[in-house]
Amino acid sequence: MKILHSISYYAPYISGVTLYCQRLAEKLARNGVDNTVICGQHEKQLNTQDALHKVNIIRVPVLIKLSRGMIMPSWFIYVYKQVKKHDYIFIHLPQIEGVITAFLAKIFSKKIIAIYHVELVLPKTLINRLLMYITHTCSRYVLGKSDLIISYTSDYSKATKLLPKYFSKVIAIYPPMILNTKPLQRTRLNTNGLVTIGYLGRISHEKGLEYLFKAMNIINVTNRYKLLIGGPQPAGEDKYFKVISNLVGSEKNVEYLGTLPPLRLLENGELEQNALVEFLNLIDIFVLPSINESFGIVQVEAMSFGCPVIAGDYPGMRVPIGISGMGVIIPLQNPEKLADAIIEITNNYEKYTQNQSKVISEFNIDKVIDQIMNNIQNIV
Repeated sequence: MKILHSISYYAPYISGVTLYCQRLAEKLARNGVDNTVICGQHEKQLNTQDALHKVNIIRVPVLIKLSRGMIMPSWFIYVYKQVKKHDYIFIHLPQIEGVITAFLAKIFSKKIIAIYHVELVLPKTLINRLLMYITHTCSRYVLGKSDLIISYTSDYSKATKLLPKYFSKVIAIYPPMILNTKPLQRTRLNTNGLVTIGYLGRISHEKGLEYLFKAMNIINVTNRYKLLIGGPQPAGEDKYFKVISNLVGSEKNVEYLGTLPPLRLLENGELEQNALVEFLNLIDIFVLPSINESFGIVQVEAMSFGCPVIAGDYPGMRVPIGISGMGVIIPLQNPEKLADAIIEITNNYEKYTQNQSKVISEFNIDKVIDQIMNNIQNIV
C-alpha cells in the first residue's frame, strides 16, 4: 500500500494540522506503509526532496507567499508524478492546492480521503477575505470528489459550514496524538510559590491570547500566578505576534519560551525527553483560549501529564474535557469566566486531575490509526 499526503505545510513547520499529518505518516511508516508527503517549500533552505523518520517528503518551490497561502506554479507537475505512483491520496484541508491533487487523483482512479482539520478563519482584510473564499471553494471541490471524509469529532462536523452537505461520507476519528502513558497522578499544585499557567500553540489571532492576558490581570492582584507561553509565529500573523510580544514585555510574571519541539516517540516506544515534556510537567493549569479550534490536540497532551485544562465552549474543542472531566469549559472571549475557572481549579485541584488513565485509553494513537486504516480499506 502506498499513501500520498497532500498538505500545504509540513515539518519543520509546526501546527496542529502538520503534526496530525506527520504523526499519521510516521506511524503508518513504522507499520510498513509507504508514505510520501507533498507540500510547499515554505522556507527556501529546505530541500525539495527529503526524508524524515521513514517518510518521503517532496517540497514544491514557492513563487509568492500571500498571508498563509503559497503560490506554487509547478504544483501540478509535481503532484502529477506522485499521484500515479500511489494507491490512496490523503488531502489535508484546508488546502487550495488540494483541488489540483483531487482532480488528478480522479483522473487516475485513485481513492481520495479528505482530512477536514478546520474551517479557515482569517483576520478581516481584503486579501484574507479573497483567500478564504478561494479556500472554501477549493475545499467544496475536494469534499465532493472524496471517497471518504475524516473529521476529528461529530461535534465539530455538525457545526461546520461545508461538511453537512457531505455527511454520508463523513466519519469522526480523533486525531493521532503522542501522549504520556506513564501514571502521573497530580494531587496538589507545584510547590514553587506560584501557580503556573501554560499556553502552547501558534501565536495567531484565532488562539485568543489577548483574553488570557486579560484574565491574568484579573486574578494576579496578589502576584500568585505565572504565565508561560510557548509556540511559533505562523505565516501571515506578523501584526498579531507583535501585539502579543508587547503584552509579554509589559506584564509581570509572563514569559515567552519561543517554539517548543513537539512530543515524539522513540523507536523503543518511550517518550522523547525534550523541552515540551519539561513544560507539561512544570505547568499547573493549561489554558486553551482559542476562538476557532476544531479540537486542540495540545490540551489532550497536557491531560496525559495529569494537568487540568481550561478550554472554550466551541464545537470539537470542548470534547476532551467533556469526556475526561479534567478541566473547565468556559464561554468564548470571556476573560472574567476564564479568571473564575483558573481560581476554581486552583482551589479544587485534585478534583480535576483524576482521569489521566481515561485520557490515555480514549485517545490512544494505535486505536486511531486502526480506525483510519479499517475505514480506508473498506472504501468500495
